[in-house]
Amino acid sequence: MGDEIATVRMPASLDTNSAGVTLDELDGAINRGATKVVCDFSRTDYISSVGIGILMVAFKKLRKSGGELILSALKPKVRSVLDITGLTKIIPIRETASL
Repeated sequence: MGDEIATVRMPASLDTNSAGVTLDELDGAINRGATKVVCDFSRTDYISSVGIGILMVAFKKLRKSGGELILSALKPKVRSVLDITGLTKIIPIRETASL
């Protein structure tokens, strides 16, 4: 397995309305063989419990295959929600989307 990196730009609101498209983009990156998927949150101002669920699905799929999900460019409000849920303890965070 190579070290294929894919970056997926998260929507302005990661919620029920954007869930399907976002999950499709994450699944597509994983199915194309990405071993590291970077979620670029630079334009995301809101994340709901549905959005958190999507991140967990992608995290588990990648982990099962030896890959890694990385969150990047988190705005303070989104970071706070992810801190409360404990995701920032299990998913690596980067300041920018570039590795």
